[in-house]
Amino acid sequence: MLRTPNEIQRDLGRVLRRKVTIQKKVTERDQYGNVKTRWEDWKTVWAERESLFGRDYFAALAVGEEQTVQFVVRYARFLEEMRTDTHRLVYEDEIYNIRQIDYMRDDGMWMKIRAIRGG
Repeated sequence: MLRTPNEIQRDLGRVLRRKVTIQKKVTERDQYGNVKTRWEDWKTVWAERESLFGRDYFAALAVGEEQTVQFVVRYARFLEEMRTDTHRLVYEDEIYNIRQIDYMRDDGMWMKIRAIRGG
């Protein structure tokens, strides 16, 4: 379905005001052979933070994930490397564990990252 010029302009004008750091899990062995896991900063992106509301909020509440938020970021090819088990977000010194990544293939311009606060 084609979008109208107004819809395209609205998307282009979307303000991404939040600086979000994406961290990647790194696993390494120490001198004794013990496996050590640490998080290192991978990429920094601008995003818009959206709280859940309505049906989405109550669905998250039912499974104890009421701290879930969505971050909308402009699509970039490197974001396709991101996985829910090896990446997490840091926003305002809070850690957000990624639960779902929606590439929104309908327009290829935006990605939604659903994450839960805590970690």
